[in-house]
Amino acid sequence: MNKEQLKAQILEAHNFRFATKVFDKDKPVDESDMKFILEVGRLSPSSIGLEPWRFVILENEAVNDILAKHGVMNPEEEGISVMVAFGYRAQGPKRPKARRPYDDVVSRF
Repeated sequence: MNKEQLKAQILEAHNFRFATKVFDKDKPVDESDMKFILEVGRLSPSSIGLEPWRFVILENEAVNDILAKHGVMNPEEEGISVMVAFGYRAQGPKRPKARRPYDDVVSRF
């Protein structure tokens, strides 16, 4: 693949957007799809170049209902089967470790 083809492929991927409006909590996300999504997120660049991401996977219906009740989610997000929250936690004054392995960045609840 040459440079122009690669640029076109990247632009095409970034132009595609889809916003799900209806969720089915009885249709879980396939485990291999979830791992792929999280791996792409884990490798996504950060402004500090260390990719210090942490992911929390919420699969507990009661927890998701509490979040919905308290306005953490949009009304159309009711009925989700899984939620992924992400961010990073600074480790005091030192910088987080770079590119930690999958099992070190994912927590499931």
